[in-house]
Amino acid sequence: MPIEIRISGSECLDDGYDIDEGIRIAKALDGKVDLIHVSAGHHEVESASMRTHPTMFLPDGVNVRYAAEIKKHVTTPVATVGALTDPEMMNEIILSGQADIVQLGRQTLADPDLPLKARTGREDEINKCLRCMTCFSCSTASGIFYCATNPIIGHELDVINGTPPREQRTVLVAGGGIGGMQAALTASQRGHKVILCEKTSELGGILRCERSVPFKEKLESYLDRQALRISREPIDVRLNTEVTPQLARSLRPDVIIAALGAKPIIPNIPGIEHAMMAEDICENPEKAGDTVVIIGGGLVGLELGIYLAQTGRHVEVIEMLPATLASVGDESTSEIISNPALLEAGANIVHGIAISEELKKLPNMKITVSAKALEITAAGLTVEDKGKERFIKADTVICAVGQRPLAEEAAALYDCAPEFYQIGDCVTPKNILTATQTAYQIARDIGR
Repeated sequence: MPIEIRISGSECLDDGYDIDEGIRIAKALDGKVDLIHVSAGHHEVESASMRTHPTMFLPDGVNVRYAAEIKKHVTTPVATVGALTDPEMMNEIILSGQADIVQLGRQTLADPDLPLKARTGREDEINKCLRCMTCFSCSTASGIFYCATNPIIGHELDVINGTPPREQRTVLVAGGGIGGMQAALTASQRGHKVILCEKTSELGGILRCERSVPFKEKLESYLDRQALRISREPIDVRLNTEVTPQLARSLRPDVIIAALGAKPIIPNIPGIEHAMMAEDICENPEKAGDTVVIIGGGLVGLELGIYLAQTGRHVEVIEMLPATLASVGDESTSEIISNPALLEAGANIVHGIAISEELKKLPNMKITVSAKALEITAAGLTVEDKGKERFIKADTVICAVGQRPLAEEAAALYDCAPEFYQIGDCVTPKNILTATQTAYQIARDIGR
């Protein structure tokens, strides 16, 4: 029976051991085990656990250097792990002698078939882990691992025991965002005739606005991969096509899946005309000045703030609630789960720890909670903070207060086909996990 032992090459803590101690531990194990599996960080300390399970803010293969250093001092084979999604990088790690074996964790949830796809020249079909922490957050809250981009994970028995549809249907999918693309793919793979209409010139939806954000590179890759998968299916894709009731009826579908998305909420704040929307700044960061104030401390506001702060801008985020997702790093997991304010601010509690850790690196970004935006001017924002008014001077004021579902637009399609479903943000704006899983389950049930 081969014996593998996992160690941290470094605990990545000020008061923890470093790589020199990691080497001493490995030397003590040399020749006594069959594989030394070198990770990093400290599972019981939240800040260090974000190195054990690297966040989206860290580079690919961030922990490989620990395995590479230890390998210089032992004869026992060495494995590395952490933030590995690219087969070419994995191959280079082995060929260059940095490690003998690469191991995958979250990536096997995103795509269990990565090794097979890499071996058979289908790298462009690999679903790469976003490092969004959805799997960890779900397992922390419910005990079940789910993947934001792989809807089968957590539902494996449903797939194994599933039966093919009894009837083939014509399915019209209105909207080519996260939910719409997954619904179209699943329906097509189940043998249905699928028409996918998207009102813009490309598939991907609102999340395409984040394509220039470095730590969202994997998200853009995922959207591209979904679009590629659709191009390889017998799906009738119609871009620059808005689904109206007239068009829907003319196509005579058996089923309509409305995945129309949502649009930004424009708050009723005096001077709102001086503000910009988060999506516009995300897509065109050059429009933001050197000092920025963001109204809204949800996931969009926090991640946009981090992105702008990483470029050297000074950022302050204003949030009405008493906590944001970034507050997660200040509380224990049990307190987080029972805190309604934190859950309302954002459900991905483990990603909240990642955000909290990233903020520690950004002294030019500040978060103010329990504060209300009162008036926007060309010079900045007036807020009510702890019962007192204060003015925040800013070159740019950005609104990130949430999304309004396009529910009425979706409801207009209700009687245009015998079967009708709404999915994704046009029901309630949530996250990739909800859109993906809802789309997958509804499409699987068609014609059963």
